[in-house]
This record gives sequence, C-alpha cells and structure tokens, in this order.
Amino acid sequence: MEKNNEEKKLVQSSTVIVIPILIMLSIIVFNISQILQISHNESPRQFSNEVSIQWSARELPITSNRPITLHVIALDEKGGWITDGEARAVLTNKHNEEITLNFYHVEDGLYETVTMIPNQGEWRGGIEVVWNNKYSTIPLQMEVLPN
Repeated sequence: MEKNNEEKKLVQSSTVIVIPILIMLSIIVFNISQILQISHNESPRQFSNEVSIQWSARELPITSNRPITLHVIALDEKGGWITDGEARAVLTNKHNEEITLNFYHVEDGLYETVTMIPNQGEWRGGIEVVWNNKYSTIPLQMEVLPN
C-alpha cells in the first residue's frame, strides 16, 4: 500500500512539473508561428528603373538660410502619376552635414517640401520614391549660394 502511495505522489509531482513545461512550449511554438507568418506576409520592395522622377526648386537660385520649396514629380512605368507614394531625399555636403527631406503629396504625381539649406556649397544625395512595394531612386546634386 505504501508503495502505491509513493507512486501516486511521484506521478503527481511529475505532473506538476510537466504541465507548465508543456504550456511554455506551446506558447513558444505559437509565438514562432506568428513571427514566421508576419515575416512571410511582408513582401520585399522591388527596385524599378522604368519610372520617371524629376526634381526642381521653385525659388532660384538656391541660397543658404532661406526657405525654398522643392518639388518632385513621379511617373510610374506606364507614364501614370504616382499618387500613393512617398518621396524622400537625403543630402550631404563636404563637411558631412546631412539633411533629410520628406516630401508630401500635393496632386497628381507632384510631391513637395519646404526646407532651408543651412550652408552654402555643393550638396549631394538622392531622392527615393516608394509606392506599391516598389521603389526608385535618382541622384540629386545642388549648388547652394551664400545668402
């Protein structure tokens, strides 16, 4: 009889340890499956070089420490306006100063931003337009005159 009681206690203590371990393993497996599903649903952006991206400044010449309006016009592969995209530019000068410009959609394929370039000289970088899991970039170079 004592042997049966000892066996019951051993089985009960084993059950107390095994059940939490099984619950933890189930939670881990569930979380891993969720992570894999999320990463599977995110499709990588594809580069497209068959688009047209142009930029211009409204105020010319571009001078330092004065507000300027910059425009980006973006057309897709079929020549249609990219109206649901995002446009962004990053510029640096020879002193490694960096400016990030976020353009907002105005109408059709026109995006614009108002900014101030703090220092004169040559600024280089690129404009990136992203839409429908696609993106395209063009180089951007501007000479900023002293104010």
